[in-house]
Amino acid sequence: EVLSGDSSSLRIEWQMALVNSFTGSLDGFLFGTGWGQIFYHYYDVEMQPGGADILVFAAYGGVFSGLLYLAMIASALHSTSNMSRITGGSRESVYHQGIFFSVLGLTITGFVNGSLNSPEYWIVIGLAIFSSMQYQLRSARIVNKVEIRMAT
Repeated sequence: EVLSGDSSSLRIEWQMALVNSFTGSLDGFLFGTGWGQIFYHYYDVEMQPGGADILVFAAYGGVFSGLLYLAMIASALHSTSNMSRITGGSRESVYHQGIFFSVLGLTITGFVNGSLNSPEYWIVIGLAIFSSMQYQLRSARIVNKVEIRMAT
């Protein structure tokens, strides 16, 4: 049922509608179509196609939106990985590892089908943002300590 069957073939057709909208014109490529402006007809029923998260961002928001999506995911993975490494071996390290693997799992799932509408996705992204802020604050404290030592 991965690439055959009614459900899978419909999902592939939806994703192709997104790809065609994204690559169909220079405006669509650069700026996208706007949220919810792509329609797909299936047995005389008008639907909005969905699919892989990166395709949704690119088709609706253009190449810049797609790149910002990838940067958000890369930043979340980077900061949670760094915090896990910095806090190595502690209970806090396990917390950051959990966030890292949650973001990674949602990203991999998002390459196949849409996960942007699920509340769990945004909870995990919120936790990754929290982890990123902890990393930045910890880095700022380390820098401040080094500056103080050098000044005395």
